[in-house]
Amino acid sequence: MKKFLCGILTAVTCLMLVACTPSSVEKAEEKMEEAGYTVVAYNKDDAEGLQGGIIATSGLIGGKTMTALYFESSDAAKDYYESLGEDTKAVKDGKWVYWGDEAAIKAFKK
Repeated sequence: MKKFLCGILTAVTCLMLVACTPSSVEKAEEKMEEAGYTVVAYNKDDAEGLQGGIIATSGLIGGKTMTALYFESSDAAKDYYESLGEDTKAVKDGKWVYWGDEAAIKAFKK
């Protein structure tokens, strides 16, 4: 029984250490600013399903840029993601739908 509980605690700890997306627009803004990006964040509580989002940029010309939208539920995010069509380069991750430069996305998920 002790080994089982130890295994569960280890698994939970590992999951907490794994890279994950922020849990709110404010946390996303803070995370990207700490990574050196200029961030414009907005909240849109009156939009159907959309809670807000961020646009993060680094550098003026040829810089790294990403856009991330935060939805009230993963189902709302899924609906929006599916409305983008098959050719989209966006990623749906939980309540987030985001796209942009790989380096910016890596910082966002870090």
